[in-house]
Amino acid sequence: PPNPNPFAIDVIATIAGQTFTAHQKGINCTVSLSTNSGSALAAGGAGTVSVTTPPGCSYTATGGPSWISITSGGSGTGDGVVNYSVQPNSTVMPRAITMFIGGEPLALTQAGLTCSITIDASSLSPPIASAGGSRAISVTANDASCSWTAGQIGGGGWLSALPAAGPGSGSVS
Repeated sequence: PPNPNPFAIDVIATIAGQTFTAHQKGINCTVSLSTNSGSALAAGGAGTVSVTTPPGCSYTATGGPSWISITSGGSGTGDGVVNYSVQPNSTVMPRAITMFIGGEPLALTQAGLTCSITIDASSLSPPIASAGGSRAISVTANDASCSWTAGQIGGGGWLSALPAAGPGSGSVS
């Protein structure tokens, strides 16, 4: 009969006074995953991958970076489930990694934060005198790669902003 195990079987038999050994190889241990990719929002989250492998065959999840934690099922024998947790991404840059479960790749990606720009225009009070003048408006970005522009909307062109654009945090006069 077929050997359903991943281990070889040796049988020593004697027939008519003659001893011989029969060697039967075990099955090949193969692993398949329910998916080979996953994604997470910038806020992080959890994911699950089902693992299918013949009975007696083992698997281990390897290669995860510090922002991914295996919460359960990181290794097992036979079919199983690997649960993982993705930590929040505190930058605007997306990130990606390929980890392996039983030698099969699992490509995980995570979105970056959306750029956020806030201004502090409290310096505009009291109003600028009719003779003119300048005031600084503080611009705060959640990442140095986030860009912004400053300009006048309506009003006849009497206002200028320097600098008119920039990356990250700064001030406009």
